[in-house]
Amino acid sequence: MAIVNDTLTIACGEIYLRDSTGQYQPPFGLAIWNGRQWQLTRVYATGPTGVVSNLVPRGIWALSTTEIWLASGGVFRWNGRDVNATPYWINSFPGNPNPIWTAGQYAQRVWGSSSQRMYAIGTVGAIAVFDGSTWQRIESGTTADINDIWGSTDPGSGLRLTLAAASNVATPGEMKILRITGQNTVDTIGWVTGRRVNSIWFRNERKLFTAGGGVFIRGLDMGWQEQIQIPLVYTRRVRGNGINDVFVVGDFGVVTHFNGVSWRVYPEVAAALYYSCDYNGRSMIAVGERSARAVVLRGHRN
Repeated sequence: MAIVNDTLTIACGEIYLRDSTGQYQPPFGLAIWNGRQWQLTRVYATGPTGVVSNLVPRGIWALSTTEIWLASGGVFRWNGRDVNATPYWINSFPGNPNPIWTAGQYAQRVWGSSSQRMYAIGTVGAIAVFDGSTWQRIESGTTADINDIWGSTDPGSGLRLTLAAASNVATPGEMKILRITGQNTVDTIGWVTGRRVNSIWFRNERKLFTAGGGVFIRGLDMGWQEQIQIPLVYTRRVRGNGINDVFVVGDFGVVTHFNGVSWRVYPEVAAALYYSCDYNGRSMIAVGERSARAVVLRGHRN
């Protein structure tokens, strides 16, 4: 889910429509909002053996209207117009001569501060970084799936912080918050809650927000504090404009907003399962499903 500007929002996933005969068409991978309506779009990429793939991305990050990064097993850079994207086949599969990840590792999310510093994360502890020309594997030290990544630079100190949330959603495994250093090594920050962590967001290291098996906030002067005002269901994504302006979405239709003091839950939009959201300026958009049908929730602050 990526809000690019007031007239461009892009949701990604696997979206099916029936044709005039009632048969399902090949899936669309993107749904694009132009400020007035949604349009479904397919984007393709050519593999190393010449096979053309219809991309169904699990993750998206937009640096601009013409530089959009997609995670769909490998990583792809799309200019927002053409039907074909530039592929980076970093995942391992038959016929790929130069993977940097091992079998079973697939890109599921992308995030970056620029096209010279782009990260991909995914299954079985997969992390990679792009320097503008080549991708490099980063050893994560975990075999858990890495579900989310976020980074920020503190304008005061200049400190750049990049954190990733690692845990398996439905199977046993490690539960960690990974810190990716400027030297492309990985260590961890303390995560002693015993809960799965699915998403992370922050402005700087002074306050961190997580979603997953509970919603937690950590400040420099305190440990992880569970936010008990929120129903204890699995939450999928946390995103914010500032530390006093944060949204969390998740299972059983949970949508909740933090104003710096308390959380407000929105029961009127609870009839869906929300997988992801983005929050930018005055707009929050969440995506999910209800009875196997796609759902988009749009919230706007006047």
